[in-house]
Amino acid sequence: MMTGYSYPHFIRALWTEQDKRTLQDLQVIYYGLQGMEALSPYRDSVLRSVAKTARYERHEANDVLY
Repeated sequence: MMTGYSYPHFIRALWTEQDKRTLQDLQVIYYGLQGMEALSPYRDSVLRSVAKTARYERHEANDVLY
């Protein structure tokens, strides 16, 4: 569950081009990533780095992603 930010804000921030993200966009993405159980073992510095490069993608069901 996202703490402090709603899911639409997280997705909107991920849609923003990386070079046009504001500090607020990066914070929304960071807190969204921090709320994901799969990413909970990672340090804050790793999540902050991922927040800078993460992007939103849609794929068909059963697509294999690497």
